[in-house]
Amino acid sequence: EKGKTYRFVGARYRLIVVPQFIIGLFAEGGKTVSVHSFGPEFAVRKDDFEFNFGLWYAAYSMDPTPFKGKDDEEDAWEIVESEIKVVYATADFLWSHPFTPEWALNYGGGAGIGLVFGALHRTQAFRPLGSDEYFPCVAPGNPDGFYCGGDNDHYGGYEEPSWADSGSKPVIFPWLAVQTGVRYKPHRNFAARLDVGFGLSGFFFGLGAHYGL
Repeated sequence: EKGKTYRFVGARYRLIVVPQFIIGLFAEGGKTVSVHSFGPEFAVRKDDFEFNFGLWYAAYSMDPTPFKGKDDEEDAWEIVESEIKVVYATADFLWSHPFTPEWALNYGGGAGIGLVFGALHRTQAFRPLGSDEYFPCVAPGNPDGFYCGGDNDHYGGYEEPSWADSGSKPVIFPWLAVQTGVRYKPHRNFAARLDVGFGLSGFFFGLGAHYGL
């Protein structure tokens, strides 16, 4: 009904895909990472516009993978393993274009902030002669004097400190995204959403379900 406010509670799931080509803008190595995320959300809807507040958890896990800075020298390769998690508080602002009373096209964007925690491990890496693969160094000079240098202490399970301890691991991470999708409301007390979008973390595909209060 025009001018009437509707409120919903529900849950969301999002698969965030961080493609290798985005990582390649800043570094060499890496790989495409799939991030699973989920959490509750609360929605307020009026006149084909809705505001969705979400509090959700995302696991940015990555198996040991060779990395180096784009402008770093060949001896800067490291094996990086991520156990990073982020708890996001975000708001999505979505407009709808209805096709039928049940189906509508959604479009809009989202913004928010994430609290970062979890370990980021870095180990100096070497490439054996004639190989295209990189392996973790044991200690400075071992097993390769060129790659396994003594200019840092990235050996033996080194964990990167956060910004608070003068490290490079962030403490907070922003969420900014544009998105579209479809909304399906078969009953006055239930609505479902299929979302696709792109943001600072990469592409995402999402599902949401709401129950009307």
